[in-house]
Amino acid sequence: DALNEYVSIINAPTKDKPFNKTYTIQYLGNVVDGKQVTHLNVEMPRLKELIISQLKDGSIVWFGSDVSFLGDRNLGIWDDNRFDYLSATGLDYHMDKGESLDLVLYIGYPDGTTKPARTSKKYEDVAKGENVPDWFKAGVDAALKAPTALNQQKFKLEYKNDKVKASVSALGVFTKTDLGIVKYNFEIGSGKDSSIWAD
Repeated sequence: DALNEYVSIINAPTKDKPFNKTYTIQYLGNVVDGKQVTHLNVEMPRLKELIISQLKDGSIVWFGSDVSFLGDRNLGIWDDNRFDYLSATGLDYHMDKGESLDLVLYIGYPDGTTKPARTSKKYEDVAKGENVPDWFKAGVDAALKAPTALNQQKFKLEYKNDKVKASVSALGVFTKTDLGIVKYNFEIGSGKDSSIWAD
């Protein structure tokens, strides 16, 4: 079988994955009860050498790279300089490859662990609706703890007919990202899933 002649190679320079060993990723199977996918972790010069060798041999090289955050599908642009996160947030997101692979992102502020560095808007500034249930209030409270671009909290949440409409008062570079984070925090706080949204 020709497929058995191929090995998946990766470059994951993290402390917990020494080079020249194989690894697998939990829940990353292609077929139920199928062959487990394993990856041989190699240093970048070796990875390049193997790719060039395969191309020179006339074989196709398939690769995957998690770079979707660099793209703007609406405009058809894929550019690592497309978004200026530093100017928008004041935070330098630069990290080496190993750090980015180990990154854990916490969204919002867990109870009793830390407080936001900004003054949050009040419930009445962002929420609208009559006879709102407690889960809506809890969702709005969680959404107010969500980080937004430049801490401006330009979102609005409206309760109507057991649905919630989320909107923003002004469009910007991070509008969709902000709204996604706000909706995610709302779902966590309210105990509801994505079926709650009217839009």
